Amino acid sequence: MNPIELIVTSASLTAFMGLGAAAEQRFEAEGTAAATISADWAWGGQAASSSNAWDTLLMVTRPPLPGDQIHVWLRHRHGAVCLKTLAGDQQVELGWSWGATQDFAWSHQGPFPAARLAGGVVVIRGDKTDKQPATDLDCIVLSTSDRQPADPPLAARPGVSEFAIAWDKPIGETTQRSFGLNVAHPFDVAVMTNPRYRASMAKMAPGYIRLLENSSSLWDMPNQRLDHAKIAKLCQSWKGLAPNIMLNISGWPAFMDADQDGRLDEARIGDYAASCADLVNIVNIEGKTGVQWWETSNERDGAYWIDAKGAHRPQDLARIHAACATAMRAVDPTIKVGGPAATRPDLRGELAAFATAAGDSLDFLSYHAYASGNAADSDLRIFERTGEIAQQSQDLERRIAQITAKAGRTPLPGFLDEYNISWTWETKDVRMSNQFSAVFDAMMITDLAQRDIHGSAAWNDCDGIYGKMDLDFNLRPAATVFARSNRDLVGTLCAVTVPADAPRILAVKRANGSRAVMLTNPDRRAVTVQLVGTTGKATASTLAGGVVSDHDAAWDDLLPLPGRSVTWVIDR
Repeated sequence: MNPIELIVTSASLTAFMGLGAAAEQRFEAEGTAAATISADWAWGGQAASSSNAWDTLLMVTRPPLPGDQIHVWLRHRHGAVCLKTLAGDQQVELGWSWGATQDFAWSHQGPFPAARLAGGVVVIRGDKTDKQPATDLDCIVLSTSDRQPADPPLAARPGVSEFAIAWDKPIGETTQRSFGLNVAHPFDVAVMTNPRYRASMAKMAPGYIRLLENSSSLWDMPNQRLDHAKIAKLCQSWKGLAPNIMLNISGWPAFMDADQDGRLDEARIGDYAASCADLVNIVNIEGKTGVQWWETSNERDGAYWIDAKGAHRPQDLARIHAACATAMRAVDPTIKVGGPAATRPDLRGELAAFATAAGDSLDFLSYHAYASGNAADSDLRIFERTGEIAQQSQDLERRIAQITAKAGRTPLPGFLDEYNISWTWETKDVRMSNQFSAVFDAMMITDLAQRDIHGSAAWNDCDGIYGKMDLDFNLRPAATVFARSNRDLVGTLCAVTVPADAPRILAVKRANGSRAVMLTNPDRRAVTVQLVGTTGKATASTLAGGVVSDHDAAWDDLLPLPGRSVTWVIDR
């Protein structure tokens, strides 16, 4: 049975009654203190709007719907909104939707028992700030389905964007480490061994995962030593998740920082290096886990140069890294040890000083970058940041390559081993869990690959804010981007002639000689593209609105790309 929806807009109410033909009745948005404004990309071209804190945006009495459980979808922009139910003269709060994007976006609440919504629902806006524009509510959708409703259609962008792919002109390569994921709960055995979690990870098939260790999670703190038994059990749960595993040792425990300045006490450098070596022994020698890549700290650039109040000490952090790397390789000479997992890749001078001082002890350079720290940043700005982050990464790696070349060393591989939209979970940016996230990740992957960045890993695999799966291990739309990238996009990058203002494209010739392309359309409007000069049979798969559709095609067919979509074309 198809889900039956009641759609309430600021201008009208459309009710779908019963199981037969739909009966519709239109109501004005009466009883609301908010104004009705004209709004592009809103259903009916209208939206309820208010600049006043706690104003009612929309109130409606809910006609009966079949089913015992009702999902509530709100399509809004600019500010947080609160959903309430009407119970007599009272309004009872049901929950908040915190997304504050510049463009209309869906948020979901429920399901709720139908009886709980019998009196109707009301949506109010939250508090206001001086810089925040009016909060706009496009519509409410009440549904028996948990599937996100459709966006209103937009007119397609006119014309055809033509791409010419030079399949015989290599410009770089992608590897198993190009489409990685951070694991958010690597020290929770219940998660790591959960069959549903492992099945979802297998579908994404990351070639590389990064495990972030909390500086106290592996320690027997009362006895100030590693918890050998706990680690031995934990590391067994990592096996089989990915062919390449990086373990980040986030830093020293608090008892090695007596003055609590965030920096390792000079007298404890040897102790910290010994504990890192002991960890390698437990995980790789005794546990035979095969962790190939190790980081000796995580985001300690904050204490050593970003927030160091003028006392910049990248050489001190490099000295700690060198001590750790020497001790760790003495236990397992096959591993690669790098860092510093820096928060700011744009601070190239400090990272260059770190790499210079670390010398031969540094096997790779790692750093992090996020697009924003503000959920109100526009979609356009977030998408612009993918190219900026990739360019910062390339600029940094070129700077480090000059240093290694001068020292007669081989270039260091670079890892952007954390990226996502928001650097803080506190924004609760809904764009990190819906179709927008899939488009953002596809753009990041494309921009990084075209700048020949060695490895990258999105933050993260599974949680309530960022994850490519939710806390119940259900895959979100962005999971498809990683599944298809790891399956279809490992190989030789090929040159592409790209027209102005065109969708992003990544063209790959795989090891077996077959061809694959990923096309990303960040525009809200549909566009049409054509891969001119490439012929043969193909299969096209498009991810739009969180749903994948497949069809057979020819390589040089006119190919429609829906708004905010990702499309893969592969040889058939």
